[in-house]
Amino acid sequence: MQGITTINCGEGASDAPLSEAEGRSRGWRSMREYFAVLERAGLPMNAVQTVGHTQVRALTVGLE
Repeated sequence: MQGITTINCGEGASDAPLSEAEGRSRGWRSMREYFAVLERAGLPMNAVQTVGHTQVRALTVGLE
């Protein structure tokens, strides 16, 4: 009735992907799992999540 609100999250860091250890503490590791958590919570708006290059690099090859 009032339109749709969309939030863009993840400037610099994102809620996924996560390491195994951090995933266990938060309850998700991937974007698919993260958005499923938002859906179950009944988030009343659209959410767009950008993924930072540094976060993906750290998880795949490390920072060195």
